[in-house]
Amino acid sequence: MAFDQTEPESVPAGGDSTQVRFLAGRQVFFDSEGFLIDPSQWSEEMADLLARESGIEHLEKTQWQIIHFIREYYLQNGRSPLHREL
Repeated sequence: MAFDQTEPESVPAGGDSTQVRFLAGRQVFFDSEGFLIDPSQWSEEMADLLARESGIEHLEKTQWQIIHFIREYYLQNGRSPLHREL
């Protein structure tokens, strides 16, 4: 996987608190809490980049399983799962 290592800082989009970033070669919009505004923009490459920014050099198989579960749950239910649902 090729990673875009030359990412500019986040910049506000217009007058709101939306942040625009360039990840994995694409312009990506995040809300004020750091969540993707358009979940269809998500990719594994983007997840890897964001993990590295958080100090996680390599996502393990179990971490990917959790990421995919939470993502699928959100897409089906419009919200993140509760702790007991994990």
